[in-house]
Amino acid sequence: MRPYPKYKDSGVEWIGDVPEGWGISKLKWFSKIYSGTNIKNELGTYPLYGANGIIGKCITDSFATEKVIIGRVGSSGEINFATGIYGVSDNALVVDNSKDITSKFLFYFLTTINFSTDITLNAQPLLTATNVKNKFIAIPNSKEQQSIINYLDRKTIQIDNLISKKQKLIELLKEERAAIINQAVTKGLNPDAPMKDSGIEWLGEVPEHWEVKRLKFFYRLITKKNYSAETKKIALENIESWTGRLIDSEADYQGEGISFHKGDILFGKLRPYLAKVLCPHFSGASIGDIYVIRPKSGVSSKFTFYRFVSRPFIEVVNGSTFGAKMPRANWSFIANLYIAMPNFDEQRTVSGYLDHITTKIDQTTFKIEKQIEFLKEFRTALISEVVTGKIDVRDGGSNG
Repeated sequence: MRPYPKYKDSGVEWIGDVPEGWGISKLKWFSKIYSGTNIKNELGTYPLYGANGIIGKCITDSFATEKVIIGRVGSSGEINFATGIYGVSDNALVVDNSKDITSKFLFYFLTTINFSTDITLNAQPLLTATNVKNKFIAIPNSKEQQSIINYLDRKTIQIDNLISKKQKLIELLKEERAAIINQAVTKGLNPDAPMKDSGIEWLGEVPEHWEVKRLKFFYRLITKKNYSAETKKIALENIESWTGRLIDSEADYQGEGISFHKGDILFGKLRPYLAKVLCPHFSGASIGDIYVIRPKSGVSSKFTFYRFVSRPFIEVVNGSTFGAKMPRANWSFIANLYIAMPNFDEQRTVSGYLDHITTKIDQTTFKIEKQIEFLKEFRTALISEVVTGKIDVRDGGSNG
């Protein structure tokens, strides 16, 4: 697409040059910006907007037009576009415009502004109305605004639909990955193997030659403390959910941990993190709510990892958690769970197969995630180029 015929300096560094006929203005010169109302009743009919979009229902008709909603407290700087009848909590700012600018154009423009430098880092991040009021924006005439709105509505819908399809594909891949793992660690790889009833509801039928015993017969809990400051420490934030991938962290963990060796299994005990399972290839110390579980002789660490990260196992442990604010799994419950165990050679065969399959699925997932990341970046860049007049879409964007 081609640019406008002539440009001028906007006088605002991040906006740069703008088309010759456009104006530059601070938001406060044509908009009224104020906090929403603290609405306690969220059981009504209409959407209630907070700092991060719709957060519930309310009974109000305080707002019944198109407006831009900006996160004020918490998710500060989050931009939303509200239409119809709705309410706005006091965690968000409302932008009322003059006739010189449409709310939808302003919405697109504000999504290109980086509010992070304006956020006050108190107990909760805070963006004030004053910070927003003093932002500069570029203003084309009303006809050009509508052309920009029409173009971006069409293009962003196309991009969002493509992102949605790719996100659904990732969900399908995750479901496939989970199903393959569960099938392999409970039924084995031989579809013709004779089966027997395990006698355990959540296990169902298992291969006839597999042992069914309580988990504590195959593993023991490690509780030895490690006080060394030089030991590599692992916390829940270092373990990616479901995949067991190690995540680097700049955090400097202090205090004691539980010693683990290469081949041990680290199992997150907090309910929100129960799918955090790690099979480390090094020795170190676990910090916080992590069980260190050591396989006994004849039990494969890698097979154990796949067994522990399988969805049915996670779900049955999750159902046992206790505690109101931060529910935790109890080792006594886990240790007395019945599981089915093949011999060591079959464990290695199963885990080798799962390594191969999950690696392929994870590589595909990673590629799709990168594609989504690119599309989001392209979407942001496209909006910025259009609302600042770097490309001319007055003819619907068909000029290039």
